[in-house]
Amino acid sequence: MPKTVPADYQSKVRKPDDFDAFWDDVLRQASAITLEAEVVPDLLRTSDDVEVYEVFYTSLGVRLLCQ
Repeated sequence: MPKTVPADYQSKVRKPDDFDAFWDDVLRQASAITLEAEVVPDLLRTSDDVEVYEVFYTSLGVRLLCQ
């Protein structure tokens, strides 16, 4: 069986011309936001072996939940 070469697996998808500008703008906006992080115990999912918390924070104008 012939060995494959990594170059054989190159994507045909082209990066959009405004890709870097878009992400530079997103990162600029995100860096200007205070996270306002809040950590809350999740008693429903916590057990004797594992403590679980919900973490809320603000990002780009919305409040997000991470579990």
